[in-house]
Order: sequence, then C-alpha cells, then structure tokens
Amino acid sequence: MNFRNEKEHDRLLISLVQELNKQNQLKVFSKHFLGGVQVNGLIRAQRRQPFDIEITFDNLSCIFETKVDSDESGRFNGVGKSQTDLAFNISQGLSYLNPNKYYFLVTYGMSEFYVKNYTFKIGPCSPHFTHITLDHMIDFLKDALKLVPQRGDWSEWLSQLTKEQNKRKNYKSILENYANFRKSYLSVANEIDFPPHRSFLGVPELAFPLFAEIADLWNRNSTYTSKYGRVTVYPVPRNRQILDSILNFTELWFNPRKDNMITCGGLIPCSEENRFYFEFNEDFNLHLKINLDDDNFAKTIQSFIHNQASLFSIKGVKGSPVEYFQEVYVFCEWDVGLLGNLSSLNVALDNTFRVIDTTVNCLK
Repeated sequence: MNFRNEKEHDRLLISLVQELNKQNQLKVFSKHFLGGVQVNGLIRAQRRQPFDIEITFDNLSCIFETKVDSDESGRFNGVGKSQTDLAFNISQGLSYLNPNKYYFLVTYGMSEFYVKNYTFKIGPCSPHFTHITLDHMIDFLKDALKLVPQRGDWSEWLSQLTKEQNKRKNYKSILENYANFRKSYLSVANEIDFPPHRSFLGVPELAFPLFAEIADLWNRNSTYTSKYGRVTVYPVPRNRQILDSILNFTELWFNPRKDNMITCGGLIPCSEENRFYFEFNEDFNLHLKINLDDDNFAKTIQSFIHNQASLFSIKGVKGSPVEYFQEVYVFCEWDVGLLGNLSSLNVALDNTFRVIDTTVNCLK
C-alpha cells in the first residue's frame, strides 16, 4: 500500500469494519472508538463527502476525517473554519445520519504532531472531534485482526503502521547520531549551520515528534507564554526538501504585546502585527525573518541588526548574523542547543527564551 495515500487508509478501514460486521465482531470497534458503547447492525460504511468516511449503524453514526501528512484545510482562515469544524457543522443538517453522532480525526503520519493555531495543541481544531492517533489505530488493528478469518491487505496495513511507529520510538537516538555528525562537521570552522543548499535533514518523521514535544513544553510554561505568546507547528510535506517553518512563534508574530513590537529603532512602522518573526526550521536552529518587498530597505534593516553585537553573544547560545533570501529575508540564526539537549529540552527552551527576550529588547 501507499502509506501517504489517505484514501488507501479509508478503503482499508471501511472494508475491515464491513468484515467485522460480517463476523458479528463489531464489539472491537465499539471498544476502540466508542468507549464500549455498543453498536447495532451496520447499515453502511463508505467514503462520503463532505467528510472522508461515514459509518452508520442502527443506533449511531461515526464521521471520520483522515490525515497522513496533510493539514486540516481552512485552519488558517479563522476560528471555526477548519475542516473538522465544517464537517461537524454540515453534518448537523444531514438527514441520512443518525441523530447520535461521533466524530473522529485519524492521523497516521506527521499530521499527528501539528500544533494548531487557535487551539495551540495537537489534534483536531473542532472540539467535537476525538483524536485517533497512530498508536490507537495499531491497537485497534491488532485486536481486530484476531477476529477475522483472512487478514489479507489488513496485515500489510498493520505492518506499514508499525514501521511508522518504530521510527518514532527511536527518533531521539537517531537524532543524537545525526547531532554528533553535525557537531563534528561544524566545529572545523566554528560554524552553526551547514552552508545553504549543501546539507539538510529532510526527515519529518524524526523532526516533527521533537518539535511537537518542544511546542507542548513551551505552551504549558506561563513564564514563556505570558511574555512572548504560544507557538504552532506547521505542516511540511514528506516527499520534498523542507524549506519552510516548522515551529513558529505565532502569537509573537500575529498578536504581540505592544511592548514586543520590533521596529529596529523606529525604522519599521508599528502595526497590529510584527513584521519580524522567529521560527525553527529543518536545521533545528532558531531564525529571525522578515518579509520585505524593497531590497534596499532590507539592506538597511540588515545593517542595523548585524551591528547589534549583543544578539550574537548570548550565554550558552551560538549566534550568527546571516544574509540570505528564502522566500523571505533571514538576518539572524541561533543554535540554542536543541540537538545537544534532547534529554533535557528545557535547557534549550530557556536558551530560546533568552534569545527572543534579548532580540526583542534590542530591536524595539
């Protein structure tokens, strides 16, 4: 099977529920999805718009949205406009559904780790949906396949899910090996990152569990959030080089406190949002970026920032002025020690807080 194909997962789940019904074994579905609520005869199980799967029994309907690496469409459009929000709202007026409805967002891949704006946590945007994780699906499959006479494609499905699970179990030890190689290479010239376009770790299976953990630690720390807001983890495809944000300090960017506006000494007019923003990329470093249309003005801003020596002498952090364009201008980069503190991430988070604090105060 093609693990990244969401329709494949839907097809397999639908056919397995149909087989469980045929074998009079729907109790395993009840156990894993409905908390033991018993279901009466299966009426239909199918892919059906405006959601991914509808499974309707005599006494209730189950609505599924399926994600592997993709994100909820609409989640950047405002509160209540995400894919799960719309699915819930539309389903209320559908007469073919049972009035007793259950809603599920199933995440098989990196979608499990996206930290959403508005909720600032992993899982569905809509509070009416239950988050079904990869581990949950594996437990369901292991129990369900004991109850069907022929496992067929479902065994391959379970095998693919287990491979994905195993990558996550070992992600920190794999990253530690990568960190040792990275440290050896960069120490030769006392650098903090590989040259642009020379080397990158394009393995979201390793990066996203880490950044989801970092986001959770940051968002639960009132010292961090009360001053610089909460963070989000953005979707990144698995099938190409990552050249975009992974973890973004979203509230500091879009909804900053007035005393946290970065103006570079008044060179940049104040507005409701910060023109500058901080984010972690696939290199595990923290970056300061700004979207500008005027190249000459960008050089003026760059010069102002690069002359602030305090930005690059923060204790416990390796900082460097940089100058490159990657859809937006990147002016600063810091190695806050993420890869060097995989077993003590709070050290790296404290470093991150001090970098942001120093930068905001220096560039007001």
